[in-house]
Amino acid sequence: MKELLKRFVKEEEGLEPVEYALMLVLLALVAVVGAGALGGAISKKFTEVSGTISGTP
Repeated sequence: MKELLKRFVKEEEGLEPVEYALMLVLLALVAVVGAGALGGAISKKFTEVSGTISGTP
């Protein structure tokens, strides 16, 4: 398995579409995880602001 990975990294021809696909998948995963975390933080902040406006701590 280690040799296969070394060969995959070292080989330079014929892998461009695969490399682009892997990068795209990685970026999509980061975007989904980031959006989930950011969405939770924004929701929490809106809840705090709503509670402050309505007078409940």
